[in-house]
Amino acid sequence: MVSIKMRQVLNRTSQFKQTGDILPLQQLYQTIREKLQQSEYNVGELKTINFGIQFLVSQAGWSGVLRIYQNKKGVIKYDYSQLKSNVQAQKIEQIIVGEKEKTVYDVDFPVIGCDESGKGDYFGPLVCAAVFVDEQTSHALQAAGVRDSKALTDNRIVETASAILKIVKNNYKVTVLTPPEYNTKYKEFSDNRKNLNGLLAWLHVQTFSQVSKRTGCRNIFLDRFAGEHVISDVLSGHDKQFHVIQQFQGEQNIAVAAASILARARYLVEMKKLSETFQIELPKGATTVLGAARRFVKKYGKDHLQEVAKLHFKTTRDVLK
Repeated sequence: MVSIKMRQVLNRTSQFKQTGDILPLQQLYQTIREKLQQSEYNVGELKTINFGIQFLVSQAGWSGVLRIYQNKKGVIKYDYSQLKSNVQAQKIEQIIVGEKEKTVYDVDFPVIGCDESGKGDYFGPLVCAAVFVDEQTSHALQAAGVRDSKALTDNRIVETASAILKIVKNNYKVTVLTPPEYNTKYKEFSDNRKNLNGLLAWLHVQTFSQVSKRTGCRNIFLDRFAGEHVISDVLSGHDKQFHVIQQFQGEQNIAVAAASILARARYLVEMKKLSETFQIELPKGATTVLGAARRFVKKYGKDHLQEVAKLHFKTTRDVLK
């Protein structure tokens, strides 16, 4: 029998009003998934329901469904009732809602901000960008409208990226792993019992170390995607000392925001090239791509899918079965 206290927890919904641009539920799912995975939870594929989304969350023999709703005024509501565990409901609520209250570290300038794009997209490359920012350029970037790329339209991202490049001049680096390169690298990490976070850490270090060589800056600010040990393991092979800060919602820092825009702008450019090369519109994201993937395989064959897609996604199994 479920206790009264447990019923209260499971039936409770947390809600808050997003300020500024309303974060689309699909993007919110990506953010929540990263937070839960960081806390050793497994997160299932996104499913659309009336007025919201839902997805499976599991850990060590337990599983439940988390539902998220958004009304016309932009109010986000979390429904924990289908998690069916008082303990898990409390833990997950703390991970999701509690993180919202954290303050992003103030970082002294100069600093190198680093962020990636394409990680949650089935089609296209994985792109990482790093940007050196001092106090003077920070003011110029703010005046240019630099902020988290998730809050900008695709057209605005491209326009702002152009402004960023003029401001930071040569003090940036953008690294692109094309789909074939990504698939090869992902397999390499998997064979060595390392997951996607290990690949991301490697790519971030490869990228920000290049900017560090040019500028001499050792202060690095990342949007948190894994535990500190993941980055530390990669840095252990470097002869230079870096001061690395990782923080959830790191894009609130101007340097990370600039990097997120450069990474996303390059991702959009590469996606356009792939669509033009194969004469198939390749959609962004991971939830509405199955039809395009099937059309691609029908036209070019399954062996060529690795040229446009990240093969470890569940979508690949759905396409080829």
